[in-house]
Amino acid sequence: MRPFSSHELIRTFTSFLSDLEDRFERKRVWGPRSIFVALLLLTRPGAQSSYRKMLNTIVDDTSAFLGWAETPSVASFSKARRHLSVASCRALLASVIEKISACSPQRFRHPSGRRFIAFDGTQLLMPRVRQTMARFARPKANSWLVSHYPQAVTLIAVDLYRRMPLDWLLLKKGVGEREGIVNMLGILKRGDVAVLDRGFPSRDLLQLFVQLGVDVVMRMRAGATTMNLVTDFLKTGKKSAVVPFDFKDGSIIKVRLVRRNFRVGRPRKGQKAQPMVVLTTLPKEQFSDDEIVKIYTARWGVETVIREIKNEFDIERFHARSIEGIEQEIAAVMTWIALASGLQQLAEHGQDPLLRVHRNLCFANAARMLKQMLEGGDPWENIEEILEKLRRFSSKIRPGRSFPRKRKAPTGRYKPSGAILK
Repeated sequence: MRPFSSHELIRTFTSFLSDLEDRFERKRVWGPRSIFVALLLLTRPGAQSSYRKMLNTIVDDTSAFLGWAETPSVASFSKARRHLSVASCRALLASVIEKISACSPQRFRHPSGRRFIAFDGTQLLMPRVRQTMARFARPKANSWLVSHYPQAVTLIAVDLYRRMPLDWLLLKKGVGEREGIVNMLGILKRGDVAVLDRGFPSRDLLQLFVQLGVDVVMRMRAGATTMNLVTDFLKTGKKSAVVPFDFKDGSIIKVRLVRRNFRVGRPRKGQKAQPMVVLTTLPKEQFSDDEIVKIYTARWGVETVIREIKNEFDIERFHARSIEGIEQEIAAVMTWIALASGLQQLAEHGQDPLLRVHRNLCFANAARMLKQMLEGGDPWENIEEILEKLRRFSSKIRPGRSFPRKRKAPTGRYKPSGAILK
């Protein structure tokens, strides 16, 4: 494997927009490339901007990259966004991820060489317009209290060891997270490992993974709604066992069940331990019981990415009102996270494995490097200074810390149901 260097990251920064065309077929001012640049400027970490504020500075911010002499109007940008397909945004994100992942050092890869991909869902508040009201549900607190804004269940896939977002999906009414995974199977390759929380396990889903040659590490429910094989396993009192798992078509495979006692969420002092059962299809010869628990514990990385999407980027303050525009902005935010992950890998490479650089500094410096590139500067010029600053403010991992999980959503999430837009 070729060594990871700052040259690789700079090459990614300077070339990841080249896959987009410069102009649409009608040869107007805006094109796919300039629109995506504007989206990146709109969603900059810690500095979200309005259309007007972004356009007031876009000529200076992108003087060398776009070569514009005059500032386009707000209306022109709003109309031009409709011509940039979400598929192009997804393709650009996939290109960035591929380039950064290809040069990730061994430290950010599992020793087995496999990819461990976690899936998880979260709710995002959508703008209250006709299109979003028709497609997304409005959760109810009780029979008379309903969410004012429609809320999209958003399914996200994350490469755990590289902390890299791979794909996302906005689920419409009546579509659950399990069904959503079926629509995201295209990102999986034979030999990958899907890491899932306890809301996902089902016989049909597990059979799909087996057919694709994808292994699983999934937590099982240990309550009243659990499967019989988990109930029977808990009664034995064993810490691990190999048991048969039957599918609806009559086929049977062998799976491993691993039991560990844990404390819910970020544990607090005095909190009682509860049993946790993890099901996996990984062979014991290569992955011990303790390794399986560590892999499942690493699933917390997808929760961290979700927190960054909501807190660092304040993504629920969408500029667009159409679903396609919302997905464009999600793609831009995912691209920022991928670039910051590349910068984090570069800064942590070669230093103490127990030290972690601060992700918020990675976001800030990724924005600084991209802005410098768009202005015609050389991002390589200050790369060593940036990396040194990131390493200087690294902190040591301190296991066992306790933090309550609190929702940091806007107020007014629920209000008495009024007239629905028609």
